[in-house]
This record gives sequence, structure tokens and C-alpha cells, in this order.
Amino acid sequence: SPDALLEMFQLGNVRNRWMILRELNEDDLADLLPFLEPKELLNGMKFFTQEMLLKFIEEMPKQEITKVLFECYSPEKFLNLVPEKDLNKWFESEKVDKNQVLEKLKGLNEDVLAQMLEAATGRPQDETSGKKDLMQSIERLNPEQFMDAIHSLKPKFKRQIIMSMTQEDPELWQEFSAETLTKPLALLDKPDVIKGM
Repeated sequence: SPDALLEMFQLGNVRNRWMILRELNEDDLADLLPFLEPKELLNGMKFFTQEMLLKFIEEMPKQEITKVLFECYSPEKFLNLVPEKDLNKWFESEKVDKNQVLEKLKGLNEDVLAQMLEAATGRPQDETSGKKDLMQSIERLNPEQFMDAIHSLKPKFKRQIIMSMTQEDPELWQEFSAETLTKPLALLDKPDVIKGM
């Protein structure tokens, strides 16, 4: 019985518990973790270096990484820390629907749309083109040209579109790589990372 084991191994003694834990292999210790209370797990994390904690977070499922991330940062603050190349990769994901992106582009002004078309086609745009004509031209772009047009946007417009689309579908945060989602956490102090966890 559990009581007999407690008495036999004198588990009331901290030193005995420590000696038993030292004899367990890594897999056995991992099997014990689910039995710990969240408060005890958090206390245990204080013994890891920040680099180890970040490595651990990066290996978690993206859904869990985003939970930790948004405990520490607002979505807007996170997006401001994301490099432009990672913003571009987000738009390249198969799960980012081109039609939804097109819908968000309608909120941009004509100058921005004209610059996008010019970047995609290499041809200057007629200044008399209306927003409707510009949008129709963007819709007709082949996938590669469409990506060129998106990549030509200023980062603030990319962030604006991503923010709007992730508000409608929070699962889209997971289209960033685990490294991109984890990198901003490295800017925090270790206690703040642990608090987010």
C-alpha cells in the first residue's frame, strides 16, 4: 500500500526522497512530472537556465507556444518584434487563404495597391486606375506574382493584415515557425518566461 511504501522507504525524510530521485533515469523522471502540481513544476523550472527553458518551449506544440507567448506579450507587441522575412513566410503558408488576404487588401489605399502591382509585374501603374481596377488586377496575378506583391508591402501593412486575420482565426498564429514564436521570449528575464509558462 502507499502507506507501507512511505514507511518502508522513510519518504517523510527529504534526503531519502532525493536519493531515490537521483537513482531514477531520465524517462522515469519524465513519467513523474504529470503527478506534480503546477506550482511545484514552476518551482522546478527555476533550476533550469533561460536557454534550456527556451529550448523546451520551442519543442512544444505551436498551440502551447502561442499560449506562453501571449501570456508574455500582446499580439501587437509580438508582431512588432517579428522580422520582415518571417512575416513574408507567414503569407507563404498554405493555410493562409489568398481570398482572405485579398479581402484585407481592400482596406489599403490606391497608392499602396499600385505599388504592389508595380512590384509584381514590373510595369508602372496608370495613376488614373481606380481602387476597383487595381484590386481586379491583383486578383488576376499568378501565385508567384501575388507573393511578390505581398512581399513588396511595407511591414506595417503586413502586420495589419496578419493582425486582422488572426483575430478572425487565432489558429493562424501557428503559421509562424516555432523559432519565430519563441525568439521574443529570449528578450525577457527568466522569471518572466517562467511566469508565462
